[in-house]
Amino acid sequence: MLKMQVLLMLNKLKTLAINNDIQNIPKIPTQEEIEKKLQDKLISLRAEYTNKINDVIASAIVEYKAAEGGENKQEIFNKYIELVRELELECDARVYATIAKAENKLMKYNYNTDIADIAREEYKRQKEEKRNQLLESFLNNLTN
Repeated sequence: MLKMQVLLMLNKLKTLAINNDIQNIPKIPTQEEIEKKLQDKLISLRAEYTNKINDVIASAIVEYKAAEGGENKQEIFNKYIELVRELELECDARVYATIAKAENKLMKYNYNTDIADIAREEYKRQKEEKRNQLLESFLNNLTN
C-alpha cells in the first residue's frame, strides 16, 4: 500500500514537472509576428529621424536667412549638410541593424526572409525620395 502511494505521488510530481516545463517553453513567433515587429520598428525609426532632420533643416533655414554675405552662407549650408549626413548615417546603421535582426530571427525559424530584401530596397527608395523632397523644400524656403 505504501509503495503504491509513493508511486502515485511520484507520478503526480512527474506530471507537475512536465506541465511546468511545457509552460516555460518559449513561444515561437510566427513569421507574421516577426514581420509586423520589423514594420513597426521601421515606421518608428522613420518618424524619429524625419523629426530630427526637419529640426536641423528648420534651424538651417533660420540661420541661413539671418546670415550676411555669401561666404558665411556657404559655411552655414555646409555645416547643416554635414549634420544631415551624420543623421543619415546614424539612421542607416539603425535601420540595417533592425532588418538584419529580423532576418536572423526569420532564418532561425526557417521562415522566408524575402521581407528583409524588400525592406532594404524600400528603405533606399524612401530615403532617396525624402532626400529630394527635403532639398527642394530647403531651397524653396531660402528663396521665400
